[in-house]
Amino acid sequence: MLIEQLVDSPVLSHTLTDLVDLLRLKSNLQFYTDGSLQHNSSLLDTMGLGWVVQHHEDIEFAASAILWPSSTKTEVLACLTALLVAPVKAKVTINTDSAATIAGFDKLVALKHLSVQKREKIPNFQIWMAIAHIIESKFLQTTLVKIKAHSGDRLNDRADRIAKTAAYSAPHLNINYLAIPSLKLEITCDNLTLEASSRKSIKAICEARHFSLFLLLHRNADINLLTEHHHINWSATSFMLNSNTFETDKGNTSFAQYRQRSFKYKIFSDELPTLSRLKRRRPDLYPSDTCLSCSQSSETQLHFWSCPSHQAQWINTLNRAADLLMQLF
Repeated sequence: MLIEQLVDSPVLSHTLTDLVDLLRLKSNLQFYTDGSLQHNSSLLDTMGLGWVVQHHEDIEFAASAILWPSSTKTEVLACLTALLVAPVKAKVTINTDSAATIAGFDKLVALKHLSVQKREKIPNFQIWMAIAHIIESKFLQTTLVKIKAHSGDRLNDRADRIAKTAAYSAPHLNINYLAIPSLKLEITCDNLTLEASSRKSIKAICEARHFSLFLLLHRNADINLLTEHHHINWSATSFMLNSNTFETDKGNTSFAQYRQRSFKYKIFSDELPTLSRLKRRRPDLYPSDTCLSCSQSSETQLHFWSCPSHQAQWINTLNRAADLLMQLF
């Protein structure tokens, strides 16, 4: 049975099986589905989903989910559970206020013909593959109808209340994606299925590992400490280090662009060829590391910014940068 194969939640599996028995003689069903994404600053974001059957309003369903939260995912899961209880060869109409869900459903036929690489670029592709499998296995005639949210539609408002309540009180819904014939592989971590592109996920894991090794270097102890206390905006820092001077530079790499990026990384990693560093490398060529501009201190990278001889230039540079920023607002 599809429910036993796909739903890896004993309580919800039993509930859905009971609903199948209640609807087994129906050939034409209309569901009102909805989902709710609840944000919580102290806990994990949680999702609630629910639906009610038109003309059989005593039949309803509610569940929650916590992994990979998104407003569209919870709407799509609501549709999936509604299709699970529909009888074989039934005509199913799903009323939803989610335009993204309808757009995804309209691409369901094309999804089956995509390569694995292209398929994984589609958000919630595993859930869509499960929906396609349910429709194909049960020979369902499925139609999704867009309804306006919070427009006073009684059944839509009821589905909305069910979903919001379910976010914190209903059992968690877990889908066994390997039960889908067209899905041969999934990545898991701590027995949790990775609901994202495997290529992007592996790339992110490798980048995180390299970043961790970078922070653990002895010379990056200060950066590591600032990172632990969340004093560095790494998204902005990464953008600054890797950004190009002009938009037209995105499609190519020039020697000037390479030199500029190399210079930024040397500043960031304290690797500028200052006299103090050159003296350590070649004391035979650089017997003194005294700053040639002020003749007062050792020329380290820190001194480069605080040298009295450079202050007028730094002030001018900061003023010009402030003027450019002011023009953006």
